[in-house]
This record gives sequence, structure tokens and C-alpha cells, in this order.
Amino acid sequence: MRVSTPVILLLAVLVLLSLAGLFLPVRVRVRANGGPGDLSLKVSVKPPLLPLYIPLPGLSGTIGKRLRRSAGDAVREDAASQDERPDETRDDKPDESDGGITGALGRARRTLAAARSRYPDIKEALTLIIKAVTFEKITIIARTGTGDAYETAMLCGAVNAFAGIGLSIARRSGAHFREKPQIRVDPVFDDACFYLYADIETSFTLARTSYVAGKAMRLLRTRGPARGRLTLSSRKSVEY
Repeated sequence: MRVSTPVILLLAVLVLLSLAGLFLPVRVRVRANGGPGDLSLKVSVKPPLLPLYIPLPGLSGTIGKRLRRSAGDAVREDAASQDERPDETRDDKPDESDGGITGALGRARRTLAAARSRYPDIKEALTLIIKAVTFEKITIIARTGTGDAYETAMLCGAVNAFAGIGLSIARRSGAHFREKPQIRVDPVFDDACFYLYADIETSFTLARTSYVAGKAMRLLRTRGPARGRLTLSSRKSVEY
């Protein structure tokens, strides 16, 4: 069976394109603009060897409308489940099994406890991921006010300080910034408001990211139980 030269060339081109897709950088751009009720989000991807960004409709849209729609669906589902429950089993007091405040606090406590116990593993996994990504551009500018000038100044000062500390920690952890990040919160002293503008662009290779993602997943799955088994304890009985 003879294979023609054009078919061989086509296969060679497909192989080269596949390798290029693995080892050439993929760019992801995230843009956000607006306030709490109408915050618009746009996510787009620039594959290798393509000169333009391709928008991702599933990850874009107006966040405020999505949150309101999700909240409305949750309320309707909760009302339907309450109607289906027998009258003698209903209870006006929210417990941990309900979606009330007590249940939310219980879930938050369990989440924080699990995060504290796995903090070393999570920190190491995040460090691996940060090293595999190049931050081409980071611009996050917010304008906020609480209606009180003193509270607004304290809030903006604290957030700006934490942003600087976070960037310093990220640099020491191995983060690569192509441009100097611009992150700040500007105060609005005469009004209670919040406005956000964000333009974040990152790049990574699929080969490197796949390797790091698999290593991070193995780390999070295996290191926690293993560390617990390696703790030392004394078997000597204590006499009183």
C-alpha cells in the first residue's frame, strides 16, 4: 500500500501543530468591569499560533444577574421542599441541616478546620501552580466608599497594604510578572459605593501545566494522610 507525498506532509504538519500546542504558550485574559449588581466578566483564550483571542461565553456575562438568578432558583427550590415536608416535621428554627445561619456557620467552621489541617499541602500546591504560570499583565483598580470618611480611609489603606504584602509573597514564591502589577483601591469619601476594573492576562504551556496539575493533585491526595501517619507518639504507659 503506497502512501502519497501530500498525505505524509499533512500528517507531519498535524504532528508539528500538536507539539506546538503543547509547548507554545496559551494566553488567558480575564476582564471585569462594573459594580456589585452589574459586574460584567469577559474571559477569552488565545491558542498558540493564532493572532486573536477567542471569547468563552460560558465563563463570561454579568455576574450580578447570574447571582440573582441563582438566588431566585434556590429560594424557589427551598419553598418547594418546604411545601413537600409534612407539617409535623417542619421547624421554624434553622439547624445545621437547613440552609440557615447555623448551618452556614457550621460549614464555614468545618471548611476552615480542613484548610488549617491541609495548609502546608495547599501552600506547596499553590507554589507549584504559580511557578508554572506567567502573569503577563495584572491591573486591578477599585473605587470604594462606606459613607464614612474615616472608615473608608482605614479600609482602603488596609486593602492596599495587604495587596502589597500578597505581591511580595508571590514574588518570593516564584511568580513571574512580565509587567509590574498595578493593584490599588481608591477611596470615595462622599458616598457608599464599590466599582471594580480588572484586566488580568496570563500565559502557560499545556505540557508544563498538565505536569504541575498532576503533581499538585497527587500532593493534595497523598501528603495529608501520610503526614498524619508519620507523627510520633509514645506508647509508654504513664503511672500516677
